[in-house]
Amino acid sequence: MSDFALADRAKAEGMKRKFFSVAGSEYTAGITFNADPVTFSATAAFISIDNGASATGTENKNVFILPDYIKISCVTPPANGDGIRFVFKTDTANRWSSGGTSLTTLAANTFVGNYSSFTRVSASAQVHAGDLTLSAETSASVLEHFVGRPTFGAFPAVNGDEYVFIFDGAKPSPIDGAVTVSPQQRWMPMEPPFLGPGGSLTGHVIVDAATASASEWRVTAGWHEYHHDLNA
Repeated sequence: MSDFALADRAKAEGMKRKFFSVAGSEYTAGITFNADPVTFSATAAFISIDNGASATGTENKNVFILPDYIKISCVTPPANGDGIRFVFKTDTANRWSSGGTSLTTLAANTFVGNYSSFTRVSASAQVHAGDLTLSAETSASVLEHFVGRPTFGAFPAVNGDEYVFIFDGAKPSPIDGAVTVSPQQRWMPMEPPFLGPGGSLTGHVIVDAATASASEWRVTAGWHEYHHDLNA
């Protein structure tokens, strides 16, 4: 469903939408990912988006989060490994436990006005990126998995690789069949997950044959938060 369709639907249902975006670093800096992601681990991730709002029985007071995109750009690739894959999962519980960099305290691009001034709006989402430790799964489901570079390429990433994970259900861009060592830019769509109060989205990276070689990536993300007018 497009952003315009979502906005129309929210308006028709008497809900208010806010859009937030965050950037984890300036141009030259990177966030360190897991140094040894050789196998999938449910308690290790490179990004976690938790809905920090609490569920309530009060009418019109619940907030839900719809991720829009996550973009990661390689600054320092792993020194070794063979291919790179990504797995995204959702859960009914907040999963971040420790590690990484907190990307949200205030919205990066959302302001609201009153009669005298404009002020920033705090987000309900809590976004962490880097070498994350997660709590145990509660009721997790796999949302999608991707191959960034195939295992027969003999390397997992190069400086300048960029992956944009977008939540619109479209068809992903193809893998380069030539397995070039040049940087690649790819769009990797998946179905949009609706994260209710206390819910989460986590992204996991797997590098086959990796041996303790941390990589660094620039991370940005954007998401929508929906709530009724009385909860504005």
